[in-house]
Amino acid sequence: MERRIILQTARLSVTTWLPADLDDLNRLHSNPATMAFIGGRPETRDESGVRLDQYLDEQATRGWTKWRLESTGGRMVGRAGFGAYAEDRELGYTITQELWGQGLATEVATALVGWHAANPASRLSDAPGTKRLWGYAAIENVASVRVLIKSGLHPVETREHAGRPYAFFRLEPAAPEV
Repeated sequence: MERRIILQTARLSVTTWLPADLDDLNRLHSNPATMAFIGGRPETRDESGVRLDQYLDEQATRGWTKWRLESTGGRMVGRAGFGAYAEDRELGYTITQELWGQGLATEVATALVGWHAANPASRLSDAPGTKRLWGYAAIENVASVRVLIKSGLHPVETREHAGRPYAFFRLEPAAPEV
């Protein structure tokens, strides 16, 4: 199994996962600040292993997941991509804490919105066509709310999720050509 590049931005590469990525994923997911809004608590190595197995399965069976994110030097600096949201996709990104505030989440989220538009088949069902793209963030996670807006998603509603208020966003489909 070889690592493939899914997409590149000026400073980042979104790549496929390999089984050998467990320690890197666990470093990311064992940080309490990083996990505050995506699980509420740091993960154990075993929990990260279960998550990595899920990512490996998703990239193999449906062609998309929350992929590995690396800097131009090849170091893993987060994960970004898509989760399932009913029959649609959910945009997700997590950047290592030491790199917060540098615009990396907006950079990768915007690129992933473009990838979603270019790769509309969901594989969650056999129905062809574009699936909607959703994003959500805890309202108190102001930086992530800004990322979703800057990447082109539009606010839809606020509702309770995981015990706190979350803002839900959706990419509005392009108008059909006439």
